[in-house]
Amino acid sequence: KTLYLLCRPPESGNDYGGVARFLWREAYPQSAAPAHVSLWRQAGEHIRWFNARLYNPELGGGQYESPEGSGTAMLGFVEQSLCMAATTLAYALLCEESGSDLIPGEELATLRDRAAGALTRWATEGLSPEGLLYPVCDSHGYRFGHRDYSDYENLTISQDDSFDTIRLATEARCLLYAARSVRFSARMELFGSAEAWEGAALRVASWLRSHPLPGGGYSSRYSRTGEPLDLDPNGTGATISLFCDCVRLLREARGDESKLYAQLASTGYTGTLSALLSAGNFSGGTLDASCPDREAAIASLDACLLMYELEGDPRFLEEARLAADNILSYTMVYPITTFGKDTDAAQQGISTFGASIVSPENQHLDAVPTAPGMLLYGLYAGDEVCTQAGVESLRWTLDGRWSIKEKTGAKQSEQLLHTRWYYNTFFSRRGDYRRGMPLWGRTDSEHGWPQVIPTNALLYTGGLVVDWQTGQAVSIDGPETQEWAKGPGGEVRVTLAHTGPSGEVGACLLRVLRLPEGAQASVGAGGTSIRLSSRQLEHGFMLKLPTDNNFTLEVSIQKE
Repeated sequence: KTLYLLCRPPESGNDYGGVARFLWREAYPQSAAPAHVSLWRQAGEHIRWFNARLYNPELGGGQYESPEGSGTAMLGFVEQSLCMAATTLAYALLCEESGSDLIPGEELATLRDRAAGALTRWATEGLSPEGLLYPVCDSHGYRFGHRDYSDYENLTISQDDSFDTIRLATEARCLLYAARSVRFSARMELFGSAEAWEGAALRVASWLRSHPLPGGGYSSRYSRTGEPLDLDPNGTGATISLFCDCVRLLREARGDESKLYAQLASTGYTGTLSALLSAGNFSGGTLDASCPDREAAIASLDACLLMYELEGDPRFLEEARLAADNILSYTMVYPITTFGKDTDAAQQGISTFGASIVSPENQHLDAVPTAPGMLLYGLYAGDEVCTQAGVESLRWTLDGRWSIKEKTGAKQSEQLLHTRWYYNTFFSRRGDYRRGMPLWGRTDSEHGWPQVIPTNALLYTGGLVVDWQTGQAVSIDGPETQEWAKGPGGEVRVTLAHTGPSGEVGACLLRVLRLPEGAQASVGAGGTSIRLSSRQLEHGFMLKLPTDNNFTLEVSIQKE
């Protein structure tokens, strides 16, 4: 064994990012996950499962319930009802675009239409008179309320006319993402629905912009009448991200309103979020933890990156590093090899490298990836450790190493226990993973978030990510990046090679970052070329690939 002694000044006593970076470099790449599993295929199996098991036509005309059997659909956190719908829709549209046969055409059409209907119903019937999305849908319809997560027996929902900011802001962003997916597809019949989704998201943003805290920023929790129920501004990160999405949406057609949201995002960042970052205040992300948590750091990192993409000011990257280092301190930087031989982890060979814990209070590894934020920060800042950690985190949550195969698809366990430090008796030992919540007379009542959050992260991250400004390329899913280069004329060339099983690779989701706004680009691969807009490439384009078990492919992106 080698003992490392690290001396740090007193002011850095709680900063473990440096330690995590050092250990990561020691462990990588020998501990990296093999890249031969198709994340795109695995994502489809999760989508098939939660559509078969969690879509409930009896809820609000058809919504995604969570947990299974609860008879309740909810926004955000562990429920993610609109996220399930938006992710299903985007995945189906991209599969149609690529001609993928991973999900049969008739089933794919059913999934697409079901998801679009769920989004439309919540964006219309589920929109309150104040312009807020109702956070709950059950047998009584759409309403306000919050769930008592300390009530393990029933997870009771109390109707109290309140909502959590992070729920509404993140799910409003899902509405905007679904609308973008439609606008970049050929599904003209869905355009009217996309307008309704955008309208609902804008009404949420408008309500939030009218209710800042007296000292600046946005509360983590409000009453529907506008009273902040928490004076800590821990809803600021999620709100800024929603404002940034509104800037992009409105930039061309409603320029003045776009500028207003840009100013609000900048004010919220400068006046509040920047101070939270400097103080290391990353709290209020999980909604059931009484301490700092990883999700709050992820929300802050995402807000920093969106502000950087909008304004290009390097200070956003400098402060983003504070959030990135915090996330690294939650990340497993070496694989655990001491699980008992009869545990899930040992029997299934579950490597923990790249996984992350929730918080000091919640000592388990779970299926919330730190991508795309960590990966994008790594690309923008030239931080290889963060780029690698983002990739490994996404693979940990989505490559199937700890999913459970069923006839209806693949379901993801909620969490893997890596210590005996836990606050209830649900787990019996280290190395066991949760197979479901034993509620409502069931033995496997799963939440929606372990199924959809990793897939949603893959859609936002992409399978092949190219940063236009540097020409750097990172392969996350499918063929591996062999080399990349940016030519004197601005063209980017990426060479990919695949040596995995035949038929596993037929398409790859290409994302191009920091291509100038309004630019057109020609994307060529395999002798064909197609012209795409900067927004379409930023959103993601399905690049068709050979299905041979061995191939080398050159992808070129030329700005026009």
